[in-house]
Amino acid sequence: MPQQEIEESTALLDGKGQLVKRGWARAPLFWYDRSLIRSPQRRILEADRYAVFSDRFALLFEVFDGGYLGEISVTVANFSEKSSETDSFRIPFSFGSLALPESSEVGSIKIRQKHINLDFAAMEKGHRLIKFDIPALGHRRGLRGALVFTPP
Repeated sequence: MPQQEIEESTALLDGKGQLVKRGWARAPLFWYDRSLIRSPQRRILEADRYAVFSDRFALLFEVFDGGYLGEISVTVANFSEKSSETDSFRIPFSFGSLALPESSEVGSIKIRQKHINLDFAAMEKGHRLIKFDIPALGHRRGLRGALVFTPP
């Protein structure tokens, strides 16, 4: 099935909990309403992902709540050296406890674990602030910083 670019704001799910449209968008155009999902909490899978690419590096952040198992992962890829480092932290029986927002435009995520601190914060005009501190990443070299994402 060919991918369709979604260019207008649309609901993600209909009243029966089914996808309204399949495709992708260059901005967060899908409205997500968790209450429309007709499955028990243990079967709901939610994720928030951010990626930054340059000619030499990629930086990927993911917070995933899979009901029985949640996962927070950070990956740094070095294209010049053809290497990557990933740290993943699993949270058993998350069942929505990661409190992922229904919209990346207004919601925020704060993860405070022993080995990772992540903040995905919504700002004015659709901007996102990503703050991260992962002391053990890359054989304890660590990674700390902040990024501001601006909408297209």
